[in-house]
Amino acid sequence: MTDTEPADDAVDEPPSRRRGRPVLWGSVLIAVVLAVGAVVLWPEPDEPGPGEEAVATVEAFFTALEDKDAETAVSLIDELGFPHEEEDRAFLVPEAIGDGWELDSATLDRVEGSWAYVRAEFSTNVGDRSGEYTVKWDASGDWKLINVLSLVQMQPSPALYMHVNDAIMPVDVSVDNHRWYLFPGVYEFYRSIPGVVEMEDREPEVLLDPFSDGEGIDHIVVGPPSMTVAPESLDAIQEVVDEQVSECLASTSVEPAPCPFRHAIHDPVSADGEVLGTSDEGVWSMEHEPTVTGAVYEEPEADVVEDSFLIETDLPENPVSLTMELEGGRTVTLECAFQPGIWITRLRSDGETVTVETEPRANADDFISSTCDAEL
Repeated sequence: MTDTEPADDAVDEPPSRRRGRPVLWGSVLIAVVLAVGAVVLWPEPDEPGPGEEAVATVEAFFTALEDKDAETAVSLIDELGFPHEEEDRAFLVPEAIGDGWELDSATLDRVEGSWAYVRAEFSTNVGDRSGEYTVKWDASGDWKLINVLSLVQMQPSPALYMHVNDAIMPVDVSVDNHRWYLFPGVYEFYRSIPGVVEMEDREPEVLLDPFSDGEGIDHIVVGPPSMTVAPESLDAIQEVVDEQVSECLASTSVEPAPCPFRHAIHDPVSADGEVLGTSDEGVWSMEHEPTVTGAVYEEPEADVVEDSFLIETDLPENPVSLTMELEGGRTVTLECAFQPGIWITRLRSDGETVTVETEPRANADDFISSTCDAEL
């Protein structure tokens, strides 16, 4: 053995070094176990959280509605199925959120992946109700409600506005079907407006089950009840009637249009069975012009659409006269009825001011062919 050769015992690793390997591998094993445990105990943000959080979302949503906090309620609704058109959201406001209900309980029914289904029980002023609500886990790590809004469609009405609880929204008469989304709740449609219109009382609509139609959205159709224009608002109708009647009386045509009186040109005048002739011109007159005494709307029968008030006046049975010179030179005067139903009369109001809009019926010629008695 030379001085440069290592000693035999120097070739072996020190006992401490040899014993160190089991310690090192043990540390690695512990680290792996802890890492796996961390994955199990702390899910990634894009994985669903506990179902209880879905229940908490439903409870928070209905608490916001009970507090009439529309902004918070909207923040708890997922974009999936949420209306993006501003006019569709017109009634998602505090004024349209009604009273008369409260959430009694919310319980988890089941969780299916990123979806949770929560059963809610309510007390309302018309009895107990229940509903199932779908809650979805979104990418931000929150549970959000989907398909929670109810869709309401308005039938044609002589009231050119939609009244939902304390909210009033004007409507465009040129649009056939007006549709809005509403929060879950209890709703009164077409309330009476003091000094404007008096509505027939109705039971409130309970919209607390978003799956009542089996398609995820509660779709109801709302038509107006029977209503009467308040006496304070009749002056607005009187003003329109005066203008229309004055124009009709000034006409020289025997078929002034659109007017509440007319004589059909093809209907010849006769006396004692003898035809005297006809004319296409004449002079209209009334002893006194009508005073509007009322304007009413009767709720129509099923499948019948009517969208006009019926104007009531103080006129007698045949208050209008038509004087004509017939083809043979004879002058005759006919007695004619007054039929204001020729006009479609509607009322527009924002809850304070009132305006009246009239237009002739599309089938005016069919509605009244003649109001005059052609038999002398």
